[in-house]
Amino acid sequence: MTANRPAKRSSLIRPAALFYGLMFALGGGLHYATTGRPLPPPVWPRPAPAAEAAVFALALVLQVALLRWGTRSSRHIRDLFNEVAGVFRGVPLRTCVLLAVISGVAEEMLFRGALQPVVGPAIATLLFAAVHFPATKRLRLWPLYALVMGIALAALAELSGDIVSAVLLHIAINTISLVTLARRSRQQLLPRGLHSD
Repeated sequence: MTANRPAKRSSLIRPAALFYGLMFALGGGLHYATTGRPLPPPVWPRPAPAAEAAVFALALVLQVALLRWGTRSSRHIRDLFNEVAGVFRGVPLRTCVLLAVISGVAEEMLFRGALQPVVGPAIATLLFAAVHFPATKRLRLWPLYALVMGIALAALAELSGDIVSAVLLHIAINTISLVTLARRSRQQLLPRGLHSD
């Protein structure tokens, strides 16, 4: 699949479901091997709800700022989002949401649910950034973006004692990104950035 050719729904969903299903199983298996429990249990009541809400909100504001203003002011950010937008040209919005959900759940299960309790938040976040290593030069900022968002996700897991808020934030970030990029990829991408809505 190239940035110039529209993606088909089935060409994205099947491999993504397989990949993220395996990632979820790996995370669940690692979590079970280290804790004796198949899934990280939710913690109620929340130990630091105000801090969780602040981290969640800050990460969402950063995400929206990158999409709205970063793509207009930085060639490198614009290149990153334009490259990803090309992949999602022609993909239905509901498919983008489904991809956002399955990737958010699986990645958080592995990185925050299984790895972070064993190796700590710093190493888990660095590994998260490393797996987002770019396939092309235009995606060179992706690991840095993943590192910044990974810090927020790790902080949520540390503050809460579970992965519920990290999963919800990851899904929200991915949904905002994929839906925005899919919608904007239907328009012509401008040299100065993506069209505004």
